[in-house]
Amino acid sequence: MKGGQEMCNRAGLAVMAITAAVIILLTSAGCGSSGDNDDSTNRIDEGVDIRGYVTSTWGISADPRPSEVLGSILIEGELEEDTSFDRANVTVTEDTRIYVQRDGERMEVDFLDLTVGQYVEASFTGPVAESYPVQATASEIVVLGSTSIGEVKDRHEMELLSIPGVIGVGISSRDGEPVIVVYLESDSPALQASIPTELEGFQVVSEVTGPIEIQPLP
Repeated sequence: MKGGQEMCNRAGLAVMAITAAVIILLTSAGCGSSGDNDDSTNRIDEGVDIRGYVTSTWGISADPRPSEVLGSILIEGELEEDTSFDRANVTVTEDTRIYVQRDGERMEVDFLDLTVGQYVEASFTGPVAESYPVQATASEIVVLGSTSIGEVKDRHEMELLSIPGVIGVGISSRDGEPVIVVYLESDSPALQASIPTELEGFQVVSEVTGPIEIQPLP
């Protein structure tokens, strides 16, 4: 009888040990699942994260090398009620969906259609680096403006360069919005007065850089 009782006790202890192990495994699995969805480090298609102008692009070319990462864009705007950031370096991958919105409808476009000056909104996926500007990967980018500042600059560049004293034309940003920059060789009041203050709705600013010296070839 004593041996039988001892066997029963051992069997009971074994069942309790197995039960405890199962509970620990289930608890660990639940904690891991919760951590994977931690909103403090990961964002998965939760709406628009930023809305603003594309002020710089990297890696965009006519023949991008095959890669999961196609390039990146800098978006600068204002913090709005439905957005989370006002400035972001946004990585574009093969999985990023890119659209142009016209007349209330979206048309899917290619990565190469992203250009400086477009007014866009982007949604992020995965971790967001808490730097400034933040760094994130886009799950979706929507081009909202049909005319980009780059197109306006290209249309007026030769006209601006024909003004004596103008040595270059470019694109930059001021207060989160893109501007056309006209580079001048001097701060002559007459030259400054000859530069338009806006072109097709985009602000034009001037910067005095001095004359450009062309170095002779070695």
